[in-house]
Amino acid sequence: MWQVVGFFDGWMNSILPAKWNPETYMPFSLPGLGLLMALAFLVLIGWSTAGLIGRTIVRWGELLLARMPIVRSIHATLKQLFETLFAQQARAFREVVMVEFPTEGQWSVGFLTGDAPMALGDELEGPHASVFVPLTPNPTSGFIVFVPRSRIRVLPISVDEAFKLILSFGIVGGVKTAKPSAAVEEPESVRAPENV
Repeated sequence: MWQVVGFFDGWMNSILPAKWNPETYMPFSLPGLGLLMALAFLVLIGWSTAGLIGRTIVRWGELLLARMPIVRSIHATLKQLFETLFAQQARAFREVVMVEFPTEGQWSVGFLTGDAPMALGDELEGPHASVFVPLTPNPTSGFIVFVPRSRIRVLPISVDEAFKLILSFGIVGGVKTAKPSAAVEEPESVRAPENV
């Protein structure tokens, strides 16, 4: 901790003019002042970025990137990807489910991410949902499986409990002993029987 404080204090002394440095006028040093000033500087940057000035700078930057031949295609792709991810964030990873994966009779814990893409509609019979099945012990990698909605079982646990379960190889994770509920909610016109 002292090394971190010393680093920020040294950084402040190197860039701050002596007449603005409070330690110039005091007979003792103030450890941590550089860290506080760095935090204030970061807050100021965040405030200006969120405000009108920041939005204007970001808009100018995007216009500049849009004029660069190779960079603009990469920028447009990344921007669309992040906008899609953040738009879907409110709906995705809200429900913990079990699906038969990798084979029938073997169940895996996963996260319901939405409906199966419309492009797959001709290949799939009936309503399907996309489920992300994370790998242990690295849940950032995993499989996307498209499962019939009637074969998905919603677990009565939170997303945090599911991640604990996955990261601990099934040892930890306050999993309730209640029987998993039936299938994920479907539209009335295509709802499968409850006993399936």
